[in-house]
Amino acid sequence: MMHKLTSGCLAGLAVLLFSCGDGGGAGKTTERYYLDADLFANEMADKLIAMGRVARRTRTLLVSKLKASKFEIDLAEDGSFEARQHIGGAHHVFTGTWELSGSSIRLDQTHEDGEVKKDSMRGTLSQGTMTLVDEEQGVEFTIVLKHASLAAAPR
Repeated sequence: MMHKLTSGCLAGLAVLLFSCGDGGGAGKTTERYYLDADLFANEMADKLIAMGRVARRTRTLLVSKLKASKFEIDLAEDGSFEARQHIGGAHHVFTGTWELSGSSIRLDQTHEDGEVKKDSMRGTLSQGTMTLVDEEQGVEFTIVLKHASLAAAPR
């Protein structure tokens, strides 16, 4: 089961985890946010175990692999965004537009790896922390990103 998780599930998690982005990166970047990989790894491992998709005995290994995940989002002044993701051996770039209303944020993806792909995520942006909720393949999960000024240096 662990081999299935590492190759199939982690590759699938690449799609499952962060299905948001646009196609440009043309706007001036004003803000960058990095994934809180520790929080993400523990939450995702617990969810996958609770759903019976992986065995509890594999949790330590799974968390270790998921902690290596990288995801960052650049929000540009012009309302565009570019997100870069690395999970397992998969690398993806998502682009699209973003909109902030009070502390509510919405990301509308228009492209994935240069190809048209529509998707969206909603969440909050407050005090340097972006919290997004997404649902893919029957798994709802929370993605917490910290502003570059608050985040630990990416690995």
